[in-house]
Amino acid sequence: MLLILITLTVLIASTLNLWFYLGPATHLIDHFVDPPSNKVSQKSKVDVLIAARNEVKNLSQFLPAVLKQDYPKLQVIVVNDDSSDGTHELLQQISEAHPRLQVVSAFAKTTPGKKSALAKAIATSKSDWILATDADCEPASSNWAKHMLEVAHVDTEIVLGYSPYRKQDGWLNRWIRFEALYTAAQYLSAALVGRPYMGVGRNMLYSKALFKRVGGFTSHAHLAGGDDDLLVNQGATSNNTRICVDAEAWVYSQPHNTWGNYLRQKTRHLSVSTSYKKRDQVWLGLLAASHVAHFIGLIVLGFMGLWVEALLIYGLRLAAIWWRMGNIAKELGEGDLVPILPLLDIGLFIYYVRFSITALFPTSGKKTW
Repeated sequence: MLLILITLTVLIASTLNLWFYLGPATHLIDHFVDPPSNKVSQKSKVDVLIAARNEVKNLSQFLPAVLKQDYPKLQVIVVNDDSSDGTHELLQQISEAHPRLQVVSAFAKTTPGKKSALAKAIATSKSDWILATDADCEPASSNWAKHMLEVAHVDTEIVLGYSPYRKQDGWLNRWIRFEALYTAAQYLSAALVGRPYMGVGRNMLYSKALFKRVGGFTSHAHLAGGDDDLLVNQGATSNNTRICVDAEAWVYSQPHNTWGNYLRQKTRHLSVSTSYKKRDQVWLGLLAASHVAHFIGLIVLGFMGLWVEALLIYGLRLAAIWWRMGNIAKELGEGDLVPILPLLDIGLFIYYVRFSITALFPTSGKKTW
């Protein structure tokens, strides 16, 4: 009876994990040809918004690609958030050569993170749309802004984009790219089935009307993070949220080059998830729990001598994941990760165990950035 109960538990956990892992994501690949019937006018004004603190190197390298967007009604607002490395001087120099660049300065920090700086920049915006990205990000093409607005309907208030990390050598880079791919498959596909719960500020379009309606960043101003995912979590609905996964609309970001920096960033990001809506916390908690239970259950079956049953359950689940996530990885430019998906799937088990502690005991967010 004990063996039967343990085996059933592993089967249920594995099935639940597959449903979370692959169910919504099944719709992602089929979404690439989804022309809206009621497009927002391409004459709509949009402001690209970037908060920059000590970002001389990144702005010099990546801001030109943002300024070269092939969209006439576009302005770029860069807010200098109390920089001390010459960011202000660089922005002034660039603005002289690029009239579409507007520089905003924010020196008195009233909240942790960059929310007060972003709020000040949004207050100066004269456009109906805000296109968010970061100083270390580079659009894949000059049609980024155009594609993001093309998918918007007249009732759309949020467009969620995809932001992969640049490819580099090493296992840290492979893991960072996979984790970003896995996260994107979840939040993009969840939006497709009418359950949007987050977005990433490296590539996200939202209306100023939505920002005002949810009260901006007021409800989570005490948290250093969450200027992107909590904004979506508060304001996104099944009707007002769409996704854009066109390759020309991807926005590439620079990956961390040390495990320490990566872990600190993820700890800060995941600590704000406790401020998500309760239904989303439950959904994400079950996803993590099912993944952990799958592997722990397999280990228990192995110790009890049921290696055949354990390998069969593991093999069936892995085959399904390898097929579906492999297709998604290829569609989203991460095809080189497909051969090592089994290792990365085990890495997710370790990831969930490590960061479940962060979700249960969030930090206070004292860091300013």
